[in-house]
Order: sequence, then structure tokens, then C-alpha cells
Amino acid sequence: MLTVTELGGNHVTRAALHRRFDDVPLVDEPSNELELKPLLAVGDSDADLSITWVAIHGRHQRLRTDASTRIYAVTAGRGTITVGDQTLAVGRGDVVVIPRGAPYHLEGEMTYLVLNQPGFQDGDDLYLGVDDEVVATAPAPRTTPSAKEH
Repeated sequence: MLTVTELGGNHVTRAALHRRFDDVPLVDEPSNELELKPLLAVGDSDADLSITWVAIHGRHQRLRTDASTRIYAVTAGRGTITVGDQTLAVGRGDVVVIPRGAPYHLEGEMTYLVLNQPGFQDGDDLYLGVDDEVVATAPAPRTTPSAKEH
């Protein structure tokens, strides 16, 4: 445990969060041709963000989220991320920021980290049809990983 000073001078005690990648269960999401590991979920820490490791092997349905800004950081492989009508070729080391409400989809053979701020919650992803109308609200499969606090 450590004591930190917040803006305004308040002293609070907090625990650092430590999570090992290999300890987080792999979740299969075949409807989007991907598998994921929710590394940090809402409620895991004081941070209002989420981080998920994803391996995609094909195409993710077109979607948007009105709840958060989403950041994709590609760690391996190649693919495309189409935001609105702009298609971006991405590979290892690329970062793409998706603003709230922007329709997008991605495809390829790649791994990436996706960060949501505020943190992702089931129901945040809105799957879109041909004219970008909402056709489904998709609760993402999530598990609660075990955490070690130091």
C-alpha cells in the first residue's frame, strides 16, 4: 500500500495493481474472429479505463461506442482500421484513436491493445448495419482475471 496526494492536498491510501499476462484467461469471440484477454477492467483499480489484449484473425463487425474514446495500439501483425470512410493500413507500433460515436471496423491478422477511457462496460459496443444504424448492442464476453496487489 502507498499513500498518494491528490489534487487539492488530500492524502489517500491506494494499492498498486499487478497482473501477469499469462494469468489472465483467454476469451474466444468467434463472432468477430478474435480472442482476447481483459487485462484491466472497470472496477479493478481506481483508474477509469480498461485495457484488453486482442488477437484478430479476420474481420470485426462494424461498430461504434458512444461511451468512451478508444485507442488501438498494434503490437504485431498487419491489418486495416476503417474509421468512417477513411481506411488506415496499420502494423506493429501504430496507434489509432477512435473518437466517441465514430463508426469503424477492423480486419487483419494482428494483435493489439485496446484502451477505453472511460473503461469498457458490457453493452458499450453498438453493432452497425449497412447505413450505420444500430442493429444490436453487443455485450462483450468478459471474465474476471485474478489480480495480485503489491
